[in-house]
Amino acid sequence: MVSTTRDVSAFFRAFHQDGLLPPELRQVLTERPGGPAQNGGGGGLCGGALKGALVFGGTAGFTAMTFASFDGRTQYAVSTTHSVADTAAIGPAMVKSAESVLCAT
Repeated sequence: MVSTTRDVSAFFRAFHQDGLLPPELRQVLTERPGGPAQNGGGGGLCGGALKGALVFGGTAGFTAMTFASFDGRTQYAVSTTHSVADTAAIGPAMVKSAESVLCAT
């Protein structure tokens, strides 16, 4: 997939502010087994002060993460290429990078 940051930003704002789908259909796409995908599966970033949707995805050697606050005013996206040998640490490291940028005081 190829996109611009402006297009990704517009998509996240529209998606999370009910601009693309009715709320019940959006819920089908954002919930995962065991609970919703909102807030990174926990209480949000920055100790729960920043609520939003944290979305991960990837394939062998590539991982991407996007965070968007529910109001669409705060967004953070990062992607990385990496060895396929050690993928377990990638997700937590990406969340830590988001918090180091978004939660700086």
